[in-house]
Amino acid sequence: RTAEVMLCVKDAALAYQAGDHFGILPRNPDAAVQRCLDALGIGAATAERVVELTSQCRINKRATPANSLPMRVALRTALAWYVDLSGRPKRSTVRMLARYAEADEAQ
Repeated sequence: RTAEVMLCVKDAALAYQAGDHFGILPRNPDAAVQRCLDALGIGAATAERVVELTSQCRINKRATPANSLPMRVALRTALAWYVDLSGRPKRSTVRMLARYAEADEAQ
């Protein structure tokens, strides 16, 4: 399925060049986020703990603070917006999430 999306950036504080691109990240459903938290044995208090998201990629100097990493968000928010819960997880993602697991068997 293909959708054409047009954005007006005339008044936006954006700088772009030919060839630039952007991504639209869908939000994971609350039920999927909760299943992930449950599978890792992460309780409500830990899910609201603030974590720092970083990137292993070189950060674009033109990126704005609102759309670039590093950024600090609640673990639940990170799972909702920044982790693909619909696909097969990378091992590095599982290792990172295991650090927040409260139950030994979940680690």
